[in-house]
Amino acid sequence: MISALIDTHAFVWFLTDDPQLSSPAHAFIYDHWRQGNLLAVSAISIVEIVYLEEKGRIPSGFVSSVVTLFSEHWQFPFVLVPLDMSILQILPQIPRTSVPDMPDRIIVATAKALDVPLVTKDQNIHQSGLVPVIW
Repeated sequence: MISALIDTHAFVWFLTDDPQLSSPAHAFIYDHWRQGNLLAVSAISIVEIVYLEEKGRIPSGFVSSVVTLFSEHWQFPFVLVPLDMSILQILPQIPRTSVPDMPDRIIVATAKALDVPLVTKDQNIHQSGLVPVIW
C-alpha cells in the first residue's frame, strides 16, 4: 500500500538526514517505513535530482546512490512512479496560477492520481488545497 507521495526536496532531505525536513514529515516517512508501507516518488523527482546534482546543489554521486537504492535494496520503502497517462490526464486540473512550476504540477497530479497525501514544504502546493499535504 502506498501511503504518500514524497516530493523531491523531502526525499533528498530524508535520505541525507537534513534538518530542513520537518519533524512531522520525518516522523510520517519513518513511521510508514517501519510499518512496511510504501512511499512513492515521482519520476520527475529523479529528473530534478539529476539537475540538482549537475548544478552542484547536492553531492556528486547522489543520483547513482539513489538509482542503486531503487534497484538493489529490497527494504527500501520508496517506489518510483512513472509519468503515465493517468497523471497526464490530471495535469490540466493543476492550475499554473496555483502551482507555477511544471515539475511541481506533475508531482501534485501524481499525488492526485495515486489518491494519497503529498509530503512537501512547497508553500504554493500547501496554499492550493489541491491535495492533502504533510509537513
